[in-house]
Amino acid sequence: MKTLTDIYDRITSCLSKTFAVLENETIKYRELKTQINHFSGLFSEYGIKSGDRVIIISDDESFVISSVATTFFNGISATVLTTETAEIRTKSIIKQAQPKLILLDEKLQAIWQLNGEYSVYTIASKQKSSSSLMKRFSRNKQKSWRDSLQSFNQQEPSLPSDVNLTCFINFTSGTTGDAKGVQITYHNFLSHMETLKQTFSYDEESKVLNNMILAHADGLLQGPMLAIYNACSLYRPCNMDVQHIEQFLNTVFRERITHLLTVPTILSFIGRLAEHNDYFDSEDFKHLISVAGMLDINIWQRLEERFSTRINNIYGLTETVAGGIFCGPNDETFFHGTIGKPIDTEIRIVDNNTNDCDINVEGELWLKGENIFTCYFNNSQSTKDSFENGWFKTGDLATRDKQGFIRISGRLKELIISGGFNIHPAEVNEAILRHDEVAEVATLGLPDPDWQEVIVSAVVLKNKNTLDSNTLISHCRDWLEPKKIPRHLYFIDQLPKGDAGKVNLPKLKEMLICLSSEDKSTSILIDEEMLIKMAAEIFQVDSSLLSINSKVGETPGWDSLGHLSLIVKIESVTGKTFTPQQIMAIKSLVNLLEHASA
Repeated sequence: MKTLTDIYDRITSCLSKTFAVLENETIKYRELKTQINHFSGLFSEYGIKSGDRVIIISDDESFVISSVATTFFNGISATVLTTETAEIRTKSIIKQAQPKLILLDEKLQAIWQLNGEYSVYTIASKQKSSSSLMKRFSRNKQKSWRDSLQSFNQQEPSLPSDVNLTCFINFTSGTTGDAKGVQITYHNFLSHMETLKQTFSYDEESKVLNNMILAHADGLLQGPMLAIYNACSLYRPCNMDVQHIEQFLNTVFRERITHLLTVPTILSFIGRLAEHNDYFDSEDFKHLISVAGMLDINIWQRLEERFSTRINNIYGLTETVAGGIFCGPNDETFFHGTIGKPIDTEIRIVDNNTNDCDINVEGELWLKGENIFTCYFNNSQSTKDSFENGWFKTGDLATRDKQGFIRISGRLKELIISGGFNIHPAEVNEAILRHDEVAEVATLGLPDPDWQEVIVSAVVLKNKNTLDSNTLISHCRDWLEPKKIPRHLYFIDQLPKGDAGKVNLPKLKEMLICLSSEDKSTSILIDEEMLIKMAAEIFQVDSSLLSINSKVGETPGWDSLGHLSLIVKIESVTGKTFTPQQIMAIKSLVNLLEHASA
């Protein structure tokens, strides 16, 4: 297993090589090393040392990557949060983690006012203007974080040898009270990086395309940290949304990408919106890898046939660093509809009495291996509940066939997986119940071929007709990140419950599926007023906030999910089919109306 010294020496021997290509900049390993040394000086100035904890919250990817790399080489544990994390959840995590330092965008510090109890280092908020003239004026007015960092003397990182130190604490999705901090040690991380290296043939010449969110394990650990481990190059050329699908895919051939990692939802988008079939025909390309959830088998096979490329699937959780069970890349571990076979990880499938299940008999999946986390941060009870004689209980239901292939068949835990993100229903329920008019609520995921599941909530009001969907969704935006806001709200008279008074989720799911299927329309022509009404329903905003000139990126709720949902709605009521080019070209409601009326 490599040491920190091995990894640091390797990246310092290839200083002229490209480390990362981001949307608006390219970073050489020389620049990364300089930033690591300056950040090491900053940490020394703040008294941060090996074993301490740091939280990083910024929209600037270069800042996040450089600061995390520095914590890594200094034995400091890092927690990365997205700037979209709701304030109440962020402050709850900060209180749990008790960091020695918070690195934070100044725009958030102006709102949150974290000074006093915690040491805070703020950086200038990222400039969004793409104009070179505006950029020049912005630089004259405001120092960048790199300029500010120059005030700290360069210092070589400490490179501790203790592999039992914690390098990352990743907080699971959950309510403000039960979000758990998953402690990943250097031993966990380094051993699993070696597994990934051997499994997918990563080396110094690899070029990895991965633009998943850095605040999530697959974005951070299988992105910049995997690149650092292998002294290879990372590519994050654009935001991953509908409008950038073609730019994202063209990067593969243009930059001679060897490995592409993404989530099932993006692969579904690619299947529908990609203009060509030859993106992966380059002789340099090795592996297309799907993470953070099972890919729908129909989409899986259809994409492989269209692009003549195998799609490998990694099964893992926050608690396993990044993986543990692999479908592919080799024939002996690959079978459609399964998560493959374990590599460098032991598994058990057990029944309610913790006995091993027979072939093709469903039970809970348990894992054991060097990559399995050690404990939840300052949460001995959750740690105890999650382990049995050294085996980690995943909460996933699975079967194993005669050939050893594992299939996930369900979940013991109430967890929604939507677009590659894990959402705990209790967190959504907690936010909705903060509204005075809500008496009861139950949240669950309904099946969706593109998003795996979409979040829906059944709401019982204290008094009928006192609240509408738009008002309640607006309320949710104050407490939840955008990806956790329910896509649909169903106001019902009462929740179905069992004898013990607990919500009968299977019965509720049946009810909501029936309600969602009733929303069918015959083929009709739409006008401006009707389009605005449908858009308001899909984006979950009041129609008074929309006009025919409302645009993508400027309208609440008009994200990739909202975009495709509105297109699908228009197609269902008009009988028209939009081409991929039309879908990606739509920037406003007026564009959409033109295509729908053509």
